[in-house]
Amino acid sequence: MQRTLRKARKLVVIHSTFLREGAFLALQEDFRVAMNRGAKIHVFWGQSESTTEAATSRAEAERLRIQIGNWGLNSHITIHN
Repeated sequence: MQRTLRKARKLVVIHSTFLREGAFLALQEDFRVAMNRGAKIHVFWGQSESTTEAATSRAEAERLRIQIGNWGLNSHITIHN
C-alpha cells in the first residue's frame, strides 16, 4: 500500500471490507505524498453481511471523515459509504 501511494500521480482507489482508524492514520504521510503528486484518494468499504461489523466500519468512516477535515484534506480524500 505504501509503495502504491508514494508512486500515485492521479488516482488511488482503495476498497476494504472494514475500516480501521489506526491503520488509516499510520498511512497519513503516504497519503500526503500521493496528494502532493496530484493524486485524489477514494476509499470504499463494505461487503460485510454482519450488521455489527457494518456499524463498526460506519463509525470508523465517520471518525476518518472528521480527521480528514481536521487535516484540511477533504478535497483530496473521500471516504465513500
